[in-house]
Amino acid sequence: MAAPRIIDYGRIEPGWRAGLLSVQQLADEYQEATGQAVTLTAINKHFKKLGIPRDLSAKIEAKAAAMVSAAMVSGKVSIDGTETLPAEAAIINSAATTSANVQLSHRADIKLLRMRTQQYQQELDECQDDLAKRVSILKSLSETQCRLIAAEREAFGMDKDAPADTGLSGESVATLRRMKAMLANG
Repeated sequence: MAAPRIIDYGRIEPGWRAGLLSVQQLADEYQEATGQAVTLTAINKHFKKLGIPRDLSAKIEAKAAAMVSAAMVSGKVSIDGTETLPAEAAIINSAATTSANVQLSHRADIKLLRMRTQQYQQELDECQDDLAKRVSILKSLSETQCRLIAAEREAFGMDKDAPADTGLSGESVATLRRMKAMLANG
């Protein structure tokens, strides 16, 4: 009979508690790091049996938001975990720093794309004679601006309380609201 496999759940626990990665991602990371496979069921069963929650994501998001705000003001992210238990603080700080770095890089990328869009706006102004080229540039600019605005709103957390995406464009939703108002008014 083969010896039972011993899974190092201590290696998985920080990711479990952070709650940012799926259980499948945790299993994949564990296998990549150790060369030993672990099932999703085993991970779930182990941590649920011990009563170890996956509830740190709200704290991580709050910490990341604070780090992003601080970075925008001071230009650097400082880590201070005094507001919670030391074990949780390490998990929160690590995940929050990663999240803050991603958000800051998205903001920088969006800023560069905005500058590029302005360059295209100048190109549009310069080609007065070629209508087809102007239409093409204008169409590309408007699509890019729509995407940039949506990306900026997401990167700056402006649409956190927005209703779920219905799959309809803003124009379609506005049309439906007008029709609803017309029907309600009689």
